[in-house]
Amino acid sequence: MSASGYAVLAEGVVKRYRGRKEKGGGKRALDGFDLAVRPGTVHGLLGPNGAGKTTAVRVLATLLRYDAGRAEVAGLDVTREPRRVRSRIGLTGQYAAVDEGLTGRQNLEMFGRLFHLGNRPARQRAGELLDRFDLTEAADKAAKEYSGGMRRRLDLASSMILQPDVLFLDEPTTGLDPRGRGEVWEAVRALVAGGTTVLLTTQYLDEADRLASHITVIDRGRAIADDTPDALKNRVGGDRIEVVAADPGDLEAVAKAVDRVAGGGLVVTDTPARRVHAQVADRVAALTEVARSLQDDGIAVEDIGLRLAEPGRRVPAADGPRYDREPRRPGGGGGMTTLERNPATTGVRRPGDGPGPGPGPDRGHGRAYWAVVDCWNITRRTLTHYQRQPAAIVWQLGFPILSLLLYGYVFGSAMKVPGGGDYREFLMPGMFAMTMAMGFMNTAVAVVTDASKGVVDRFRSMPMAPSAFASGRGAADLVVSAAELTILAVTALLIGWRADGGLLGALGAFGLLLLLRFSLIWVGVWLGMLVPTPEAAGGLYAVAFPLTMISSTFVSPSLMPDWLGFVAAWNPISSTATATRELFGNPVAGGGTWVEEHALLMAVVWPLVITLVFLPLAVRRFQRLSR
Repeated sequence: MSASGYAVLAEGVVKRYRGRKEKGGGKRALDGFDLAVRPGTVHGLLGPNGAGKTTAVRVLATLLRYDAGRAEVAGLDVTREPRRVRSRIGLTGQYAAVDEGLTGRQNLEMFGRLFHLGNRPARQRAGELLDRFDLTEAADKAAKEYSGGMRRRLDLASSMILQPDVLFLDEPTTGLDPRGRGEVWEAVRALVAGGTTVLLTTQYLDEADRLASHITVIDRGRAIADDTPDALKNRVGGDRIEVVAADPGDLEAVAKAVDRVAGGGLVVTDTPARRVHAQVADRVAALTEVARSLQDDGIAVEDIGLRLAEPGRRVPAADGPRYDREPRRPGGGGGMTTLERNPATTGVRRPGDGPGPGPGPDRGHGRAYWAVVDCWNITRRTLTHYQRQPAAIVWQLGFPILSLLLYGYVFGSAMKVPGGGDYREFLMPGMFAMTMAMGFMNTAVAVVTDASKGVVDRFRSMPMAPSAFASGRGAADLVVSAAELTILAVTALLIGWRADGGLLGALGAFGLLLLLRFSLIWVGVWLGMLVPTPEAAGGLYAVAFPLTMISSTFVSPSLMPDWLGFVAAWNPISSTATATRELFGNPVAGGGTWVEEHALLMAVVWPLVITLVFLPLAVRRFQRLSR
């Protein structure tokens, strides 16, 4: 808690998003934003889409740097002490940021280890949270098999590994059905009863009404009203009831049900979104009547609730937000139980509660130690994905194995090799190099998938080493690549390829191939955090494929037109392919460029240069994602 007595404090915070068209300062997502959250309470942050709610949460959770003002969480400056802030907070975004490829138990154990609890305490804490959030029966099922409400509960549990001082919930019930919303509400109440301060962003006035003791309304990046739920409702006026139909064919029936409570007001139907909404005067009666009517008619809905009326349509009181700067004593007023800090934990807990798990044992170990530990935990996570989905490796090997067979048997007799050598001996090392190079696309797709599902943001909100995500992903991909290379070599041997360079030559060739893969991992991680969606990452194949083809994989550069042969010779894939042919005992005559004559040297230099450029870029991008 800060010296002012608030668990969360923001004063005059400004956050600009700069674009090409906004060089003179940029669009202000937050424009002098003020917020004061008392400890041990649920504080609602309400506003329409684009009002700045998510930006405010990301600033307070250290995921975004603000441009002006001051922000504190748990008494710590979010800009000067971001790592300490991350050890005191939990974050649940708009979508359940859990690893769908892991089980519920594996998710919680992984997050526990990344909070530096150690293996045994992480397992123990995972068991406690699974029981607390009623997930024990589904603990060993993959999270992708969970319902929306179950994923949200797992998401909340992941945020509670260390019983945080402050938990940020950014529209936690968006997209959930009424039952799922109720499950999340019950979980939030339990968290606050344990002493956690919750900042809840939502568009639903009924949600804030049920959970929050205080509400701040935000619009256009500024707090325009701040009061208790009852006082705020009196100042703002009517609410808007909104229903999202599960079946587009039910929209007309839903509109009729809403029209009956709209009092003759305008009922708006958004067909593409399957949404119907209207202003209502008596929010509780309207919501109850519509829900009962739809249930009686057997009409399924994806969402139903009350949203705050657009601030631009009803102007709240002109005095703006009211902060008395004299916070009540924790627990004072409102029937709240008196809270006090338990020195055994980072959270605020009630007297009589047993000691919860405290912060990870950072004391006694330097950052380098924890960077290695964090890297290993991310590596374990990625390898577990492959272990649970071995078909992914088979799919990745499909193209190179098919290419080996097609080019080796179908085209092999027609393809030329300088000096009249055997084409399959020429082809196989090139195919190995191309497979290692193309692997960076799998890395990029995996990273952008993590980013799009909020997993990267969860990692960034934790006190893990910034380099751990990239290095852990890279280590795991390298292990998998070694397995792929072994399978490819066995396949090549079965169709007649022979390595005549001896054991040491073969080991050296495999080392160069893995070195190429290692360097391109960082390109994949960097690209994965640049592109917006997994589909967009798939489009990178259109660029990557020609780059692999314009190499010495299938044809010697000496047989290409001069200009194209020069480009192909200087391709890093060509250097590795040519060097491994020599080490495997499959040398090719011809090739007079300097880079071909020094292929062994360039097969080492190229990966080192690529690593030195893209590893720092990948780590920096992880740290500054979305800033």
